[in-house]
Amino acid sequence: MKCISCGLTFNEDYLYYNKNKEMCWDCSKKEDAKEIIKCPKCQKYHSPNMDCKTAASQFKYVLRYSLVSNIEMKFLEVIKQYLPDGYLIQPQANLVSFIYKTWGGDIPEFFRNVDFIVTDLNYRPKFIIEINDPSHYSDNKIKWRDQKIKSICEEAGIPIVVFQTKKGINNWYIKKCIDETIHSLPVNREHRYSYEKNEPASETKNSISASDKEMKFDISNDMAEKEVSETKKKEGCYIATYIYGSYDCPEVCVLRSFRDNVLYPKWYGRIIIKLYYFISPLLIKYFGKYNFVKKMWKVCLDHFISKLQIHGIKNAPFTDKSITEK
Repeated sequence: MKCISCGLTFNEDYLYYNKNKEMCWDCSKKEDAKEIIKCPKCQKYHSPNMDCKTAASQFKYVLRYSLVSNIEMKFLEVIKQYLPDGYLIQPQANLVSFIYKTWGGDIPEFFRNVDFIVTDLNYRPKFIIEINDPSHYSDNKIKWRDQKIKSICEEAGIPIVVFQTKKGINNWYIKKCIDETIHSLPVNREHRYSYEKNEPASETKNSISASDKEMKFDISNDMAEKEVSETKKKEGCYIATYIYGSYDCPEVCVLRSFRDNVLYPKWYGRIIIKLYYFISPLLIKYFGKYNFVKKMWKVCLDHFISKLQIHGIKNAPFTDKSITEK
């Protein structure tokens, strides 16, 4: 198999080859982000800012157009607005450049890049920012990679702030996440790897125990259970938080406002809420791992949220009344 864009060849079972597009995953993601296009003139894939003559050169290595994609640049512009004085941000930081291993052999995920690293003025790493497109939630190989990086960073004691491109750029939410992360520093380290086996500690509920070479498994069920466990502490919107990725995102704020201001004051509304709390974790546990179910839930929730907003329920930051009053 050969990538029709960069020309790299792969074995049939190579994990990072997109057979549908006949491209490697790097080129496939670039095409999705419009960083490369199929030129109507030369009928080859290259940057829209690159002329055909340069694209047809025989150089094996060429400079990237930018360290960040177009959507990452848009997020970066907003992040810089809310990053306090005394902090620096730089793109495409390799894990090995700010984390080192005290024992054990190298693993491939340790040499992955993160989208942004935030440091102090002395370049001491403080926290990571990742800009995730939908592939981070639908592709099991990418989810596996993200979970491995998350475990490494939790072990090292550096938090990760994740923004989803499908949510768009929400200024107040970006500011909120940055402020909360900075105020939480330094974070408590979580022991994810046992010394004896050089693999995630078995007592950790959401850790991955498979060897580094075994990449063909689905972690979506574990992720679903984690969303449930984290949300349960808040008595929040289980399914909505799982679908939209954050308890404080605008969509979930609409549903929380509906719950506390419309349902909770009524006796039958409180019964509905209790039934929802009882059924939702079970639905996520048994059906959350199926992408078509998640898509179906999201369509229904999007329609319901639109109706609520038409009736005046806002998506502004919200404090849970039904929780604080209990």
